[in-house]
Amino acid sequence: MMARPSTWPSAVISLTMPVALARSLATRASVMALVLADARRVIALGIVVGLVSAAALARSLGSFLFGVEPLDAATFVSVAVVLGFSAALATAIPALRAARVDPVEAFRNE
Repeated sequence: MMARPSTWPSAVISLTMPVALARSLATRASVMALVLADARRVIALGIVVGLVSAAALARSLGSFLFGVEPLDAATFVSVAVVLGFSAALATAIPALRAARVDPVEAFRNE
């Protein structure tokens, strides 16, 4: 299942009020940590579900693979690392935007 590319930014936008409150009481780094902590959970869950699904399907799709074993550990690890890094990078952009929220403007707009 693929998520829409705007799913995570939409989730961050819906948290404008709590982020503004956290921003008014804390530093930008703590607001980024708050947003990225949620993202880490989602990324870890996605990687685990993906690895389990890929391992389950590897046996049945093994005849389509050329030059690679169905349960090649190096391939599984490299794909998990690349996808995890790209997902972390994709969540860093909304986290930076959330950290830059001006608390006064956020409270005024809500």
